[in-house]
Amino acid sequence: MAGRNKHVVSKTSSSLAIVEANPPANKIIPIEAPIVSSYNDRIRPLLDTVDRLRNLNEELLFRTHPKLSLIDDDIVGIPVLAQKLMLIQATMIARCLPEIVRKINEKMEISVLELNKLPMVMASAGEALMTLMDIIGSAKESLLRILIQGDFSEYPEDHKMHCTARLAEMLSQFSDNLQAHSNDVTVDFLMDEIKILDECKCVGLPNFIPRSAFLAILSHYVDGIHSKPVEFIKKIWEYIEAVLIPVISKYAENFPQIQSSVKRAGRNLITKMKEQSVNRVAEIVEMEKLTDYTCNPDYMTSWTEKTASQQSFIHAVLYDEAKPENFSLAGFGEVKISHLRMYHAHLLQQAFDMKMRIASYWNIVLRRIVDNLALFLQFSVKNLVNAQFQKEIVAEMVDPRGGGGVERMMEESPSVASKREKLKKSVKLLKESKDVVAAIVDQNSGYGGHIVGIPVLAQKLMLIQATMIGRCLPEIVRKINMKMETAVLELNKLPMVMASTGEALMTLMDIIGSAKECLLKILIQGDFSEFPDEPKMHSTARLAEMLSHFSDNLQETPKEVTEFLMDEIKILDECKCVGLPNFIPRSAFLAILSHHVDDIHAKPVEFIRKIWDYIEGVLISVLSKYSENFPQIQSSIKRAGRSLITKTKEQAVNRVSEMVEMEKLTDYTCNPDYMKTWTEKTAAQQSFIHAVLTDVKKPEKFSLAGFGEVKISHLRKYHAHLLQQAFDMKMRITSYWTIVLRRIVDNLALYLQFSVKNLVNTQFQKEIVAEMVDPRGGGGVERMMEESPSVASKREKCEALEGV
Repeated sequence: MAGRNKHVVSKTSSSLAIVEANPPANKIIPIEAPIVSSYNDRIRPLLDTVDRLRNLNEELLFRTHPKLSLIDDDIVGIPVLAQKLMLIQATMIARCLPEIVRKINEKMEISVLELNKLPMVMASAGEALMTLMDIIGSAKESLLRILIQGDFSEYPEDHKMHCTARLAEMLSQFSDNLQAHSNDVTVDFLMDEIKILDECKCVGLPNFIPRSAFLAILSHYVDGIHSKPVEFIKKIWEYIEAVLIPVISKYAENFPQIQSSVKRAGRNLITKMKEQSVNRVAEIVEMEKLTDYTCNPDYMTSWTEKTASQQSFIHAVLYDEAKPENFSLAGFGEVKISHLRMYHAHLLQQAFDMKMRIASYWNIVLRRIVDNLALFLQFSVKNLVNAQFQKEIVAEMVDPRGGGGVERMMEESPSVASKREKLKKSVKLLKESKDVVAAIVDQNSGYGGHIVGIPVLAQKLMLIQATMIGRCLPEIVRKINMKMETAVLELNKLPMVMASTGEALMTLMDIIGSAKECLLKILIQGDFSEFPDEPKMHSTARLAEMLSHFSDNLQETPKEVTEFLMDEIKILDECKCVGLPNFIPRSAFLAILSHHVDDIHAKPVEFIRKIWDYIEGVLISVLSKYSENFPQIQSSIKRAGRSLITKTKEQAVNRVSEMVEMEKLTDYTCNPDYMKTWTEKTAAQQSFIHAVLTDVKKPEKFSLAGFGEVKISHLRKYHAHLLQQAFDMKMRITSYWTIVLRRIVDNLALYLQFSVKNLVNTQFQKEIVAEMVDPRGGGGVERMMEESPSVASKREKCEALEGV
């Protein structure tokens, strides 16, 4: 092996080569494309032969090929062609590189965007809670847009999510359904009224229409439609639930592990709101059964018109010799009257009058129910979105009993984890590709005081009481000495000495029961026989007077407007937006309405406080009267009465504030008088604009129905379309404001009656007894067993006189 010849391959040679497998350390052998082998010299002749054949074939190919034979001899050869091909490919790659780079960047941006959309992996409960708050906040904003603002841009093709339109449709359908004529009254005309009057008759003069009969018929009518408002409000909340759940699901889609929990929390919230709403609506309807009140003058107008035909109706029934079968009656059509001839004239007159009263009042009741439901619906939906939604959902999600939704957010779902891993790999690969392409581009472009304590006050009070008792005792002794019979009578009137808590409790129940009966008579039934000479205690009359004064005060003619339309122009100017100029923004109307409501907001609250202050005076007087034999508990029972009134007054103030606040949230009424009044008032619009802008006389004032002489000279600097909008807005708010004021008065009257009856029938006995038996309240029951010094002394003297 040491003496054999070696074939060295040059850099330009394309022939194959054999190199020594283990060359000496000091021997350098250039290697370009060697075949490393340890074969012996026997294979060498074969390889040389293959090498010569390859060169011959290559030479033969370039000489005989019709295209390759045209190439110059100095550039012929496969290595040269390979080099040329490489240059062509490099040129093509250089041309494609910008497009490749653009596509890589585009795909990488999409992948990064999707990766960023994925929820971050949370390492703590704090991060999970913050993420939950973001989800709920986004869902709240979405609900605010679709449920309140009427912005359905997030769901343009999903009509179910155009909520304000759907709610308006449902309310309109409910209004039509509620006010649709129910049963046919033309068959047994007046029979219901006759039956009720017959059941409500009493020993007395026959020509008094008993109010109890009207309330009985009214209650029957209300019971007939009672289920409709409740079904409507349930339907509304079922629809809102169907809206709320998809919104929550959408914003929690990246967290499938909490989807069931957040949906359950949403359903629980809707269930709670639905239950509250059903109770409130049932209360709204129930209030209509308790009283027959309205400040709407349409009632008297309608009743007067309807009763105008009473005499002709009675004549047709009883005295017409033709004895007609039917009678044409305005508002009822042809009614059957032949079955009424067996009844006396005065009963028919009462039944007819009752029918006309209930027919006139019932329309007002139905419209009031629809209006109140519309106001409460807007109020409760806004309360749901703005106040309840975030608070209730978060509370449900952080409650461990609800499944621990926040903790589960820290456990990434398999689907999200798999998607995150794929996106990370994709981004990594795209970045590497971008770096490779960038390297190629770089290579190609290488060229270039004092506190008074309760004990002190108690001591003072005791001294005052002792002084009062001391003053009274001589008078008591004098009376006892004067009349023995009076002494015996007073002795019998004195409370028995109680030996047990049970006896004391029974006596307390008697006191409270008697006081309750008294309050029932003077506050509800209008029976003031117990206090004939105390006008303050004639409560139904005083409450009616206070309500009448409040209604007059609330609806009094507003102050004369010196700058006519200026408020409307200012509001329109502040509410303008980028858009066509001839659209009157509803936000401007609501802003003016809100301003009007704010101006009178204090009046209903002051009125209801005044009412309850008056009721407190009545209640304390009654309690004092019926507990006068137990001076040791008078302070406790008065304090219990005041606590009850304070609690009820607070509830009433909150409810009245809520009633007034609801009027600011929407501009709705089903009363047709609004459109009628607005149409009448806007009829003068053109002549008003003419007088302001185009009348050559340039009058200083203009006579406008409902406003009198209004100043117009200050309006000439404004454009016609702005004046038209301001005039229209003025007529809208004027027409609607009358309805709002009447609605507030009616609702206050209904709520007042409802709350007073609830106070007497439900709260009074329960709250007073609870306060008196509570040891923290002074232990009133136990103190009843300790006879007061005055009563003990009175008893002792009476007994002594009786013995004498």
